[in-house]
This record gives sequence, C-alpha cells and structure tokens, in this order.
Amino acid sequence: VAGTLRPLPTGPSGTYSESNRPFLWQSGKVVDLGMQSPALANSCIASSISAGPIVLGVGAQFANGKYAGMSAWVYSKSGIRIIPPLPGDKYVSVHMINAACAAVGMSMPSQRPCVYSNGKTTLLPTFAPGGTGTAIGINNNGVIVGSCSCVKYGDHCAAQWQSVTAKRALRLSSGGNDAGYAINDTGVAVGVIKRADGRTHASVFWRGHTTDIGTLGGRTSKAFGINKSGTVVGSS
Repeated sequence: VAGTLRPLPTGPSGTYSESNRPFLWQSGKVVDLGMQSPALANSCIASSISAGPIVLGVGAQFANGKYAGMSAWVYSKSGIRIIPPLPGDKYVSVHMINAACAAVGMSMPSQRPCVYSNGKTTLLPTFAPGGTGTAIGINNNGVIVGSCSCVKYGDHCAAQWQSVTAKRALRLSSGGNDAGYAINDTGVAVGVIKRADGRTHASVFWRGHTTDIGTLGGRTSKAFGINKSGTVVGSS
C-alpha cells in the first residue's frame, strides 16, 4: 500500500502550512519514502504502486507558502528518479505505473500524452498531429489507455496505444467524448462513454466492442479499475 501520511491543510489566503509525506505500508510496517528533500518538493503524494514494490507519485513545491511547481517521481529499491517532462514543458502529471516501471500521464502545460520508460519520457501519438490528450492506464504488457483530442467530435475520445513505443493512437470505441481509465493484462479496458442522451456511463471496451455498464439508478457512472478476472470497480 502506498499513500500519504496526513492531509494538506491550508493557511491564510490559500497558502500551504504543512507538508504531505509519502509512505509505503509493507509487511505491517509504515515506511517513510524520504521524499522531504527541499531539492525535490515539500509536499509529496504516493499514488500508484506495482510489483517490486515500485511506487509512483507527485510532489508539489512551495516557496514562502505559495505553490511554485511540481515534480513526478518513481521510487524503487534502486532509489528515487524524477520523471522529466517533454521538451518545452515544466512537469508531468502522472496516473499509473506497471511492473516494468513504465509510468503514464500527461506532460504539462502542453497537455500532451506521454509515457516514462527506461529513464526517459516519450510523447505518445495523438489522433491528429499536435493534438492533446492524456495516458491514464497501463497494463503489465505495456498497453496504454487514455484519451486524445478528436476533431470529429470536438472533444476527447478514448484512445489505446499498443505499447510504450506505439507509432499511432487507436480508437477504443466508435463514439466520442469518452475515455479509457484502466486496462487489465488480457487487454480488457474500462472507462466512460457519453451517450446520445448526453449522460456519461461506465463502460467496458473489448476488441472493438463497447459495453455500457449502466448506473445504480442515477444519471452518470464511471469505471476506474479492472482486475485480471474482469471485475470492474467505479462509481455511480
């Protein structure tokens, strides 16, 4: 288990008065990941974990109580590595990491989808040159899901990249205004679709087919995770 040890309270005028400390809970013990170096950040959150353990997180930098920047990082037994942004950008917003230490996210502020692997951050292709997007989920085979800008629908569409070195983005569904959030090792992805009636529903994407999961009775739902057995979790 990875996370943060305490909440981040605010002081006067929205300034931050304390720091988060990322932790790793393993074998019944809580381990401070040691991310409190001023050179890195003074408020860090561990948000994703894979086998190893390999931990993915983000750190926010503050100067005189005000936000000054952000850093994405990977922690493993070999130490801490900072995830560099794409050329021309300032930082990476990260979402998930797999067992091969490949992390996915979005390079900011250009809002370009990217993957960090083998020590470098690589741009993932979008549906059209110069498009925006974000990579959200990755499985242990290196298959990535997320969303990219889509001219046809005037918004973002669910996307899939077949590997960390993919040369093109593939459509996850035939509709628009949708996104892929997670994918299991057999290649079944989950996320959201926007239906013709404007409602957003949790969905499963598999071999070109989209299954609308529905809701618990309300207007909207989202699917955030799926395991190797195909069990899906989300909110409604």
